Amino acid sequence: MFSIKSMMLILSLMIMTGPVYSQTDSFGVSSCGWLENPSPANIWYTDISGQWMIAQQGKAGLSDDQMNQLYLAMSNKDEFVKTNNNYGFSCVCLKMDVDSNAQRVSKVYQAKQVLLKQCLENNSIISLMPIVLTDIID
Repeated sequence: MFSIKSMMLILSLMIMTGPVYSQTDSFGVSSCGWLENPSPANIWYTDISGQWMIAQQGKAGLSDDQMNQLYLAMSNKDEFVKTNNNYGFSCVCLKMDVDSNAQRVSKVYQAKQVLLKQCLENNSIISLMPIVLTDIID
């Protein structure tokens, strides 16, 4: 697990390269980005195309199987940044269907946690990381 101070050090040492991929395939959209679970039953995904609502407390969303895939994609605590007790974010690649008009993920086919480094080294999404760096520098 990375602390905020560790993340700051990593960010200051990183050389950012390469764009994130986002394409259509037989599953719909494939993309890598930040999967954030900031509080109970709230999950969203941020990639080069924007922020996508996945689950919101008190509202119907994805099936239990699809939600379990997302939770498993944040289960490696060495690649998970805690921001609120046991809640936080990871770098994840998803194969999914989306509702572009609602900016909502409508189905998850596959969710895979990848190294935080993959998102941190990506110029297209580094600035979209769920931590607001100015808040922790001040």
